[in-house]
Amino acid sequence: MPIVRVEMFRGRTTVMKEFLGRAIVDAVSEIAGPPRENVQVVFSDVATDEWAIGPTLVSSRPAGPAPVYVPAVVTVERVTLKAGKSDEYITWRREAVLPFLASQPGFLSSTLLSGEAGAYVVVEKWTSPEARDKSWADERSGALRAEAEQFVGSSSQDLSGRVVDVFRGRS
Repeated sequence: MPIVRVEMFRGRTTVMKEFLGRAIVDAVSEIAGPPRENVQVVFSDVATDEWAIGPTLVSSRPAGPAPVYVPAVVTVERVTLKAGKSDEYITWRREAVLPFLASQPGFLSSTLLSGEAGAYVVVEKWTSPEARDKSWADERSGALRAEAEQFVGSSSQDLSGRVVDVFRGRS
């Protein structure tokens, strides 16, 4: 039964913690395999006068500029597989594609959605179009696209763009 401890400064709302908890539970369950019901998340709110960075309490540090929210870039691709290739394709994605993507600077996530028989939608999230383009230009990425030809009958880029509306918990 995994337990994830999250320590952060006070000030997050219950709704923010619920969304964060769900995201953590989903990630642990999807990546490590336990049922969602078995993943525990413990939040600890810490006052800035009880937290130091280096030799200085956070409460004593000069306030820096507020972080700028930069929306992620999402790409959506429809993939239709050759007959009978679904299981092989999913295994190949898990064993070859996902480890490569996880090593790429700027990669945030990849989700595979199933549609009608043999049809999938691949949703990738990146920090910037430049990060995705750099990964796309990588030699290993080209090799993976060549390997995909044994599974994929056709694919089409349906949508690509910046995230414009998402629950972030702060305005």
